[in-house]
Amino acid sequence: PFFLCVAVGFFVAGIGHIIIQSQEQELAKSITEGISALFVGSSTVLLVLSAEELLGVSRTGPKKWKKAVWWSTGVVSMIVVVYASVVVELLYISILGMVGYLVTAIICIVARPDLWYVKAIGAALLLAGFLVQAFLRGRCGDAGYQDCFRECPLPNPTVFNHNGLFHIVYMIGLMVLAVAEDRSRTPDPTSPDAKASAEIIPNQDEENRTPE
Repeated sequence: PFFLCVAVGFFVAGIGHIIIQSQEQELAKSITEGISALFVGSSTVLLVLSAEELLGVSRTGPKKWKKAVWWSTGVVSMIVVVYASVVVELLYISILGMVGYLVTAIICIVARPDLWYVKAIGAALLLAGFLVQAFLRGRCGDAGYQDCFRECPLPNPTVFNHNGLFHIVYMIGLMVLAVAEDRSRTPDPTSPDAKASAEIIPNQDEENRTPE
């Protein structure tokens, strides 16, 4: 669900960049940005809730306080996402994303699931992407035209600006997370658990086999 929401959010944002050609298309701009914010923000919530489950905090756990933490995180975060999407305030989505990615990286380091260090790096890269956009927006964005981008550290911001750098860093983070999730879900055939399972399965087949 996390990767699906990210894909839909950025797909809608990309369509918006294509169809919106002038500042006068305020309605179309607001709609595409609102939909994109809804899906990207929801992806952050899903990632944090998934990370919380690494600590045993889930909606189906035996302890009521852990259920309360899980539901509180989800409900409060989604209220922020829905509000930011309705009023089209992308700053709230950026803040939520930075907090969410930082929390996810910390939880991966603390809980140490399979390939925890790779997952922590992936979450840190997602955070880095948002930080790049936040700190360079004023110097490499539209405001940079006033002083001809003198304060922008990028070599040619009219061609490749902070938004382009954000997408590259964010995409690398997504790729790292995707690889880590895929590898952690695929059992290592050389591991002791996999070897034990391979030995048990044939034995079960022999026991269930009907004598001829």
